[in-house]
Amino acid sequence: MENKMLSKGQVVYVDLPVIEQGVQGKRRPCIVLGNSKACRYSPVVTIIPMSSELAKYKRIPNHVWISEMQKKSYALIEQIQTVPKSLIKGKPIKTLTDDEMNNVKNAILSQFGI
Repeated sequence: MENKMLSKGQVVYVDLPVIEQGVQGKRRPCIVLGNSKACRYSPVVTIIPMSSELAKYKRIPNHVWISEMQKKSYALIEQIQTVPKSLIKGKPIKTLTDDEMNNVKNAILSQFGI
């Protein structure tokens, strides 16, 4: 993504560093979070990694299903992280629907006990 013009709710591929077992790594779709000003001017962006391999993980209430992906995919709310924009590869592949974004918001509030 040349200029890294991102918007909250977009799904983009991110080359996540491999940290340790249980933390998502490798290139994978991620949901962009943050307000439009932060997305535009900051050199970093907050993302939610996604996975299609939930058989490996115990499904928890804070996993949000995201429709219309190549594979059945879930947003892993417990793995929210901030990454440099340089790790984002290519253009957005999807923008979340209002319902999906609302489900993500509710899962975030639950994750942090808000």
